[in-house]
Amino acid sequence: MGKESSNILTIREFVQGLAAASASGIYGPSRAAAAIIGHADLKLGAKVAPVLEALQAASPNRFRGIRHNVTWSPDPAVDNRESEGILANSAFREGAQVLCHEGFSLDVMISFPQMPEVADFARAVPELPIILNHIGALNRVGLYANREDEVRAIWQAGIAAVAAWVSITGSASSLP
Repeated sequence: MGKESSNILTIREFVQGLAAASASGIYGPSRAAAAIIGHADLKLGAKVAPVLEALQAASPNRFRGIRHNVTWSPDPAVDNRESEGILANSAFREGAQVLCHEGFSLDVMISFPQMPEVADFARAVPELPIILNHIGALNRVGLYANREDEVRAIWQAGIAAVAAWVSITGSASSLP
């Protein structure tokens, strides 16, 4: 594993310690970090397995899955985090199969026009629980500014595409 993986593990170990302190009840009834989501690069394909194993070892009773920001947009105002079409990439899908086999979930950050790609990805890995962050990340800036009807129609079509998959759950944080 590289330096980035080591840093991620150090953070997970720290959060695991905070969660254990919270679970002790000494700080009251609240339970911080009852579940932990990490990060692993699914583009590693099958080679992601040792990273997942290390994350699980760092937080054996709380690690539930990973978040992978797959945001891509032709809009220069959007900070792209991945290459176009990453959800169809064979290595990424192979890594997702490993994640699924280990019983973990995948949180994805996207740009809202990518929702049909998420639905196609779910078709390729149907047993993988997918959490669609921010209900598809509807936005109205850059290329999408002042195009309310068109943007809403694209977003609604995307919601319909992902709604066809019981393995996809929407996260309702940070709504516009």
